[in-house]
Amino acid sequence: MKRTLLALCLGLVACGQDGDGPAIPEAQSAPSGDAAPDVEENGTDYSSNNDPRLTTLPVSLKNKVLSCEAKSHFYDLGAQACTSISPAPFDCVIGDAMKAIIDPTTVKPLEDYLVSKAAGQTLYSCTADEKNISLHFYKFENGVVQYRKLNVAKRP
Repeated sequence: MKRTLLALCLGLVACGQDGDGPAIPEAQSAPSGDAAPDVEENGTDYSSNNDPRLTTLPVSLKNKVLSCEAKSHFYDLGAQACTSISPAPFDCVIGDAMKAIIDPTTVKPLEDYLVSKAAGQTLYSCTADEKNISLHFYKFENGVVQYRKLNVAKRP
């Protein structure tokens, strides 16, 4: 068991940001400019297709995200800017459909990441390029947005 865990950790470290496997990022924090909304913590959610995905954000920031998405662009909560990148052309839900399009060797590390690093985070968007699917998470507390991005390799 310890050897398997060690091999998994070494494999993830070897992948790095430029590798095809999932990279485990550190949270980026950005001040929101607004006080925390008066909403209870919505917990962990691994679908960006539901209504409460942005409920913990301040109204002004939520409106920026929705305005950017209305133009078919991705809003980067880490940089707090609307980008020229389009959201992924598939439902952004971590489930069987997504697991079918990612590299099978990344499924277990992704599940481990969701338990260890993304606990309490909300999945708010997915983007994709030729090699990777990027999962974008956030947590808003104490007036600060904590943003995480996870790159997961697509099925070869």
